[in-house]
Amino acid sequence: METRRGRQLYGALLQRMKRGPDALVDGQHITLEEAFNKILEILSNGQFCACLVYEMVKVATKAIITKYKKNKVFAMKGLTHLGLLTLEVVSRQVSYDDATFTLRWQRVTFLAVSLASCWRPELYRQPAQQTRSLKYWTSMVMCRNNACPNPVLRIELLRFVAMWNLSDIMDVELGNNAIFGLMYNAIHIKARHLLPRRRVGMLSPLRSVLQQMHAAGLLGHLMLRSCSYMKRLVVGHVERSMTYLLVLMGNTARRVLWLCRKGDLTPVRSVEKLTDIMEILRLFVATQPNMELFEEPGLCQVAATTIARTCCCIVQIPDVPQASQALAKLVREMDSFFLTLIVFQKKGTIMGELQYHHARSLSFIDGKIKELQLAAFCLPESVAERQDVPERFLDSLTGRLMDTPLQLVFSGRVVDRCTLLLLKLATAVDESTGILMSDLRYVPLTDLKEEIRAWKEQHHRHPDGA
Repeated sequence: METRRGRQLYGALLQRMKRGPDALVDGQHITLEEAFNKILEILSNGQFCACLVYEMVKVATKAIITKYKKNKVFAMKGLTHLGLLTLEVVSRQVSYDDATFTLRWQRVTFLAVSLASCWRPELYRQPAQQTRSLKYWTSMVMCRNNACPNPVLRIELLRFVAMWNLSDIMDVELGNNAIFGLMYNAIHIKARHLLPRRRVGMLSPLRSVLQQMHAAGLLGHLMLRSCSYMKRLVVGHVERSMTYLLVLMGNTARRVLWLCRKGDLTPVRSVEKLTDIMEILRLFVATQPNMELFEEPGLCQVAATTIARTCCCIVQIPDVPQASQALAKLVREMDSFFLTLIVFQKKGTIMGELQYHHARSLSFIDGKIKELQLAAFCLPESVAERQDVPERFLDSLTGRLMDTPLQLVFSGRVVDRCTLLLLKLATAVDESTGILMSDLRYVPLTDLKEEIRAWKEQHHRHPDGA
């Protein structure tokens, strides 16, 4: 009887969330707080546990799908409401400051996340009102691995952050917790999380959250701070996360192309996903003041590689009639992206990197654009590399002409400053101490630096040329 009563109450709560504040429960007006108190009373009395909550949600899910099987939009709205209600129950049962997130409640939370994956910002901005306590709980759980030791679940909670308004992101507590949670969990995100096979991925929520954080000024502030650290070769968790997210976009673009060739993504959907990737790239490397970070030596190499990889994937999407208009628009966006880099970058390091070290990619992109009979006016022209550079001026790891040579104490190798920065970004860190697990101490080679500078002036070399 109690299980049946619990299911009936849960269904009544769902109906109340769908109808709004004037809904009736058991023939009486009831506030949202009173409704949650009722279900919490049953939970606290031990009359049913997390497993029964899971079963109730599965029953409600089936009922929504059956009721709205002819209207997908209404079905998505109903499932999103159910996901929010489920997470509200979890948040009131599991405290974020205690290690009480059991496997059973994790399973319920994963179910809530899967229901919320139906949400689409282009269809409805506010599927249901989230209480401030739920928003705060979500942001805190994302930041604390003791509360939620499963990194995949912490990443998936980003779906609920994507539903927030700009005012929520601008809130001091919520906004700071949200961006810290994103940076804290970014290195656990894989391309398969952003674009899984045959289910809704995290790419669209990630784009929405980053855009909101940029509009609130949080992303720019964080990237400028990271830029000041990296200029001093100081690398922390945030700096690694920023770089990793950029690399992730290139890997995700390759996954889009792979899924398209496998038939899991139509050309139309593939263009939509690549548009999301280009928008995230624009936020990182072609928007003020964020672009200053990836103009730094070393990071410009990462940015140029990701851009070239993404653009190569764009021009390989099949030009079918259904996707031709969207594909042409995406190529124009790509052209606008390059124009922004040409006009607004102060140092021009990313464009130089593309011209000198991604000539084959640029030629391939240019050929494909002509084959598609599309116009791209701002595609950078490739520049041939010279082969007459003295060997001692070359980086021992990358083979590129150095700008600021350094000698690693442990191995004795001579590398450029930008190579050392990339090594620090890629080196594992001891989580308990925060210390690099590899010895990357170095000695600057000032005499060699002056020789390289004089040679560059004599041969009128581009500073990033090899």
